[in-house]
Amino acid sequence: MMLTCPLCDEDIEAPEIDGEIFKCPVCEEKLQSFRIGKFWEVHKAMERRYDEDDDD
Repeated sequence: MMLTCPLCDEDIEAPEIDGEIFKCPVCEEKLQSFRIGKFWEVHKAMERRYDEDDDD
């Protein structure tokens, strides 16, 4: 799906996997795609997937 990079404002192809970390092909920054309700958003990536749990 096409979304806009929040850092360089370029249109990019984002994966349709909630929480997936990927690189912007333009600015090379790590981004993360999120599904919020029925909409998709892209944000600067956290260090790991939001659903990874470190309570081991």
